[in-house]
Amino acid sequence: MKPPSAVGDPGSTPKLEDDEDDGTTLPFIPSQLSDAGRAMGIGATVAFGGLVFAVSFAALIFSGPDAPEGAIAAGTGLIMFSGLAGACVVAARSTLPAIAEVQDGPSAIFAIMAAAIYATEGIDESEKLPTVEAAIALTSLGTGALMSALGSAKLGNIVRLLPSPVSGGFLAGTGWVLTAGAFKVLTGTAFEPANVLAVADSPQLLTVVLPGAALGTAIAVGNRLIGKFWVVPSFLLGGCVAYFSALEFAAGMSPDDALAAGLLLGPFDVANAGYTPFILDADLLSKVRWDIVADQFPRMLTTFGLSTLGLLLITSAVEVSTSREGDANRELKAVGIANVVGGLGGGLISYHSLSATQIAHSMGSRSRLPGLVCAAAYGAALIAGPAPLAYVPTFLVGGLLLFIGSSFLYEWIVEVSSF
Repeated sequence: MKPPSAVGDPGSTPKLEDDEDDGTTLPFIPSQLSDAGRAMGIGATVAFGGLVFAVSFAALIFSGPDAPEGAIAAGTGLIMFSGLAGACVVAARSTLPAIAEVQDGPSAIFAIMAAAIYATEGIDESEKLPTVEAAIALTSLGTGALMSALGSAKLGNIVRLLPSPVSGGFLAGTGWVLTAGAFKVLTGTAFEPANVLAVADSPQLLTVVLPGAALGTAIAVGNRLIGKFWVVPSFLLGGCVAYFSALEFAAGMSPDDALAAGLLLGPFDVANAGYTPFILDADLLSKVRWDIVADQFPRMLTTFGLSTLGLLLITSAVEVSTSREGDANRELKAVGIANVVGGLGGGLISYHSLSATQIAHSMGSRSRLPGLVCAAAYGAALIAGPAPLAYVPTFLVGGLLLFIGSSFLYEWIVEVSSF
């Protein structure tokens, strides 16, 4: 995906120096009470979408035929902590009115890492989840530290040196993994030819697979044709209401019946689902298979490269969409700090969300408050735990992943066709 303009193009307005404080030009809280209320409403709107995406990534990474019991519930806590750290630090330190979220590209690679660890021969069931969490935490810590180092060395403009096919390749790979992940969430099986052919015989074809495929297609088409900020949340909310209504009137199933039938993400083992920071959980650390974690080192490096590229491309796009000059080096350092904090808690990688930032800007955001409201929403979800998420329909998560993956693939096709 080509950015509208590269970060730090020659001839652009000079960036802020590291020792300058841009807080006066981008206030934390609007001066007018009415504007502050509006900013809080904007933050709540954006947070809704971010929380739904977060649940989708938890299902993508921590589910699967070899996943241990309780993995999704534990993974949800990690992702909420990541969202809290990323949104809070970026809102406080960014030179742009950016809103950070847990990101799809790194999450796609984490899904590959998790699947490989789950399927490792000889690994004990009790070692699977701690090993996955350790691999994710080390990747986030390392990525954060390296991003901070790049920013301190003022290498934020390196994205200009990358040929366009490289970024297109990242888009294609990410889109493919996310689309395959949608298949895994909707069917409970890996995306393989034999499993694709067996979908027609799936007992959940009408209740999960087809509704998810229809929702993903509808969001993709609607977003492409309408292109408004309300399209995705409206389709998600409307799809959820229509789904439960159809279950009630067509099959006589209440939400509790749907939960018992396996049509929803839950039930979760709430008693053992409390969040504990990774580095403070001695029992979890004692079960980590560090030899298996080391096998994931190539994917860790890939995640760092993808995250750095994604951040710099999005920074460029945010500058254009908000008509505001930013500093790529300071963005690297802000996101680096956020991911070090998140990694210490076992969290995933987060950085600027182009869609969330554009939504907030189009709704009139001109302060840091919406980002801080998003952070508060992640914190509230972390405290509440995974119990409320048990009633999220599986088709909703699968459809959302299908939409994201197909969007990446579409951008790649556009990229290739431009040559």
